Amino acid sequence: MAMDRAFGVKTPTDLYQKLLFDIDRLRAGGSSAAVSYAAIDCAIDATHLADWVLRAVDNDHHIRLTGKSITKDNDISLKGFDAVSGERLPTLEYCRDIANHGKHFLLTRSKPMEGIETGRSIRIHPRYNALTGPTKGQSFFPYAYIKVNDEKIFVIELFQEAAEQWLQFLQEEGLWEEGPWQPDE
Repeated sequence: MAMDRAFGVKTPTDLYQKLLFDIDRLRAGGSSAAVSYAAIDCAIDATHLADWVLRAVDNDHHIRLTGKSITKDNDISLKGFDAVSGERLPTLEYCRDIANHGKHFLLTRSKPMEGIETGRSIRIHPRYNALTGPTKGQSFFPYAYIKVNDEKIFVIELFQEAAEQWLQFLQEEGLWEEGPWQPDE
């Protein structure tokens, strides 16, 4: 029997469920740090679903998804995945860039996307007025964003879209497993 090395997360569906869990953590926020950490986790989950998918398929399925065979030493090839499957997962490139920067700080083996940056901020509702000061009932909402060519996008939207793309991908590829955890429809 194989040893469990991922705390019971064993299939692409399991990692997909972790992505949903981390999206909920991102949505819950609570602080700028909590939002940042959850955003990095979402990017890593969405990025590494490709690894989990390619480890879950046989050689013929691997060839269809990447254009390459699984090697003799049972090694998968991610290199062709983007070219073959990238149109079905357009958010994957953004997630990968964020995940790699979150893990490595500085990319040395691959070139980062052009015109992309991330950030975090706090939104105050109702708006803060510097002349009158805080008002009763004001709420503070930390959030993370991604800027793509100077357009600001809330990362919750990016990761929610990534989750929807992955769900469709897993279902179409016959990799979705019914279980006790199911996404809300």
